[in-house]
Order: sequence, then C-alpha cells, then structure tokens
Amino acid sequence: MPHLAHLALRTLTAGLVLQLAFGLVFAWGSFVPFVRSEWHWSPILIGAVFSGTPFGYGVGTLVGGRLADRLPARQICWLGVAVLAVGFGIAFIFPTGFTFVVFYSALALGFGGGMALTGAVAVASRVLPQSIGMVGGGLTAAYATSVIFEAPLVALLAPRIGWFLTLRLLGLGMAAVAALVLLWMPPIPARIHSSPDPPSSQIQLIRRTTVWTSMLMLFSSATLGSYAAIDLVSHAQAVHLPSWVGTGALVGLALSNVASRLLGGFFADRAGADRVLATVLLFVLLGAALMVFLGSTTVGVLGAGLAAGVPVGGGPGLMSKLAANSAPESPHSVFGILFASFASGALIGPLIGEAIGGSGAWMVVAAPAFGGLAVFWLRVRMRRSGVLQTA
Repeated sequence: MPHLAHLALRTLTAGLVLQLAFGLVFAWGSFVPFVRSEWHWSPILIGAVFSGTPFGYGVGTLVGGRLADRLPARQICWLGVAVLAVGFGIAFIFPTGFTFVVFYSALALGFGGGMALTGAVAVASRVLPQSIGMVGGGLTAAYATSVIFEAPLVALLAPRIGWFLTLRLLGLGMAAVAALVLLWMPPIPARIHSSPDPPSSQIQLIRRTTVWTSMLMLFSSATLGSYAAIDLVSHAQAVHLPSWVGTGALVGLALSNVASRLLGGFFADRAGADRVLATVLLFVLLGAALMVFLGSTTVGVLGAGLAAGVPVGGGPGLMSKLAANSAPESPHSVFGILFASFASGALIGPLIGEAIGGSGAWMVVAAPAFGGLAVFWLRVRMRRSGVLQTA
C-alpha cells in the first residue's frame, strides 16, 4: 500500500505540474495591450493567436485520446512536451503573426497541450480509477492555474523589458519545467482491453447519443469564456477603468476557472455531469449580462471575469466523467472527442468577438448557450423515457 500511495503521488504531482507549462495560453490576454501598442497587430490577428490554441488542442486531444487507449501514457506526455519545444523554438526565433498563430499557438500550446492532457489523464486514471472525475478536474485545473501568477508577472515585466522578451522567458522556463517533471513521472503500462471485440472507431463513438449531445453542450459552453480571456484587459482600458481592474478581472477568471474545474469533476462524480454542465451554461449567460449592463463599472468587469471563468473550467472539469460514462471501453478516445468539441467553441469565440467588438460581442458569443440548454432539456426528456442513460 505505501508503494501504491507513493506511485499515485508521483503520478499526480507530475501530471499537475506538466499542465502548468501549457496553461500559458490563458496569459495571452495580459499581453494583448502591449502587442497592440508595440507591434500594432490587428484585432483579428490577436484573436487568431488565441484561437489557434483550441484548434490545435482539439486535434491534439483527438490524437492523444486515441493513442492513450493503446500506448503507455507517459510516451504521449513526452510527445506533447517535444511539440511544445519545437513550436516555441520556431515562433521565438522567427516572430511573425504567421509563426505565432501556427507554431506558438496551434502547435506548441495547442497540439502539444492536447497530447499532454490526454496522456496525463490516462496515466492518472490508471492509479485512481474510482475518482476519474476528480482526476480530470484536477489536471485541467492545474492547466488554468499558471495564469494566476503569470498575469501579474506580465503586468510587472512587460512595461519594462517588452512583451516579447517577457513571453520568451515565461515560455522557455515553463518548457524546461515540463521536461524535468516528466523525468520524475513513473512509467505506467498501457490500458489493457478486456473486451475481445475491436474498439469502436471515432465515428462510431460520435454517433452515440450520449456523445454527440455532450459535444453540443460543451461546444456551446466554450465560446464566451475564450473571448473573455483576451478581451477583459482591453475592455477595462477602453472604458477608462483603473489599470488594475483588467488584470484583476483576468485573475478572477483564472481563479473561477480553476475552482470550477475542481468542483466540476467533484460534483460530476456525485451528482451527475448533466446538471453540472447545465449550471455552467447559465454562467455563460450571467457573464454576458454583467458585461452588457454593467460593463463600464469596476463591479461589472470583475463580476464578468468571475462568471466567464466558470464555463472555461467547468466543461473540461467534468469531461473525464462524461467520457467514462459514455464509452467505458474507450474512455480516452471519447475524452479526446469531447475536448475537441469544446476546443472548437473556444476557437470560434475570440474570432467572432474580435470581429464584432464592444459589449455587443459578449451577447453574440454567449448566444450558443441557449442552444446548449435546449440540448440539456432534450437529454432530460430522453433520460426520463429510458432512451438515454444518466451521464
């Protein structure tokens, strides 16, 4: 038993610290005002840099989830860190809008992050199979935690040494930490399939009612939070609020992001993931309402940041539980599918929001939540009729 406890401690600690390196994506909102003033990038390009990460993340979780049902998970984590290093190297040596969207965002933080997350969830679920919701929630919470200290650090360093040097220092430092912690992660063998039947293809998995309805709800929960992550600081400056308000709102988003990931996994294990996901969708609408009606006030901006952090974190926090219930024989494959759907919403949110601009953009990026609540109502009806099992 002491050996098993030590193994679980090493596995979880390594997985949690690994996610911090890829959480750098959430700090992009802190860099945005400096990028605009120093390099004069357009709003569409700035939004594309953020949106590139969920695009790559979706692909990374699809590939990583499929591999995690077949290969030792630590190998998948190493692949994610290798991709992170390559993407950072190209973007930091040849800094252009193209290299930032493709190599920094989509490849390093996106594809690499998706691979690292699915690998970490797979290896941790092997040592704590009875708490898969908490495992997934904890790992995705760690992913969002890094911005809590990164945002104030950016606000301190960027005005003095420039945003690009600040980003390079943060990026290279986090990549080094990721590589070191993987050396400490113990090797865990690949998951052994007990069924003699071949595993379902990803198309077959998507056709399951529990999977495609979950995909729609997760997609609709992601559009607002991703836009808020890059708009809060700039919005606070645009309405002439004190400089600390934007940074405070971004840190508040990060805190509620982390808390909702932990609580999402906890309550998904106990109360069912459907109810948790419906609550997440309500926070989407709350965040938009605060920004539209109180967006010129300190209370409104700070409140919008806290509310927007819930959908950013709540969906990923309960995904591992949704996946395990939907396809017990291929949980990591479904986890990748669900995360890809969530990432698609996170990709679209900043692009649409930056194109529209102003407080009206918040209502537009929040609108899909109404569709998500309609799908939740459909799931309730189907479950009561016996068509859909509780997820």
